[in-house]
Amino acid sequence: MNGQAMRNFIQDVYGKTELPDDAESKINQILHDLSDREEIIVRSYFGLNDEKKTLTELAHGFGISPQRVSQMKVLACKKLRHPARAKVLFG
Repeated sequence: MNGQAMRNFIQDVYGKTELPDDAESKINQILHDLSDREEIIVRSYFGLNDEKKTLTELAHGFGISPQRVSQMKVLACKKLRHPARAKVLFG
């Protein structure tokens, strides 16, 4: 997981610019709370797997519409913003 991808993820999902201590481990921990599909979408969309993909590319891989992938990404990010998950990242 590269540092810039982690910073972009934290900024987009949590609105913060600083990375927490042990960010990679904590991000992995909160992403495992998502469904498998949601985790893949978030990791791929934000480039947390070192390869950033568009909604269209993800949709093609899952055999669903880009709009559905977008909806799933929004839902996953909403779950990640839950105070319990934010607490894991930021204490």
